[in-house]
Amino acid sequence: MVTLGMRNIIYRLVLIIIVVSTLSTCGGGGGGDGAGAGGSDLFPSMVLTWNPPTEYVTGESVDSPLEEIGAYRIYVKTETNFNDADNYVEVPAVLDNQVVSSYDLKLSASFFGLKSGVQYYVAMRVISAVSNEVSDFSTPGPPFSF
Repeated sequence: MVTLGMRNIIYRLVLIIIVVSTLSTCGGGGGGDGAGAGGSDLFPSMVLTWNPPTEYVTGESVDSPLEEIGAYRIYVKTETNFNDADNYVEVPAVLDNQVVSSYDLKLSASFFGLKSGVQYYVAMRVISAVSNEVSDFSTPGPPFSF
């Protein structure tokens, strides 16, 4: 059994960024340019996916991600030197009794002040469900832009 009071508890996150265009023909209203009325509609979906951590820094297994992982913190910026003072979006690790393993960065484009054509990097941290300790930053994912 793993003690959840360890520092830098959850260790490995693999980030994958998938671009999914929202400018497809999904039916609905007619004739628009596909950009929509809301500010977030100016960006295509940019889905960040990851494999939930399977082990702690000690090498011990995460026995039950549903019970041991509380949330993910997602950080986005133009540099790869992430730190505690950076803005983040917190995503619950469990939703409808399923382990969460993706997030659409389009949902936070306004919060992060993302702009079209600018290159960004993403890093994540994991928060334990019981002790609320935060892991180290993941290795930043590959650069992306909207």
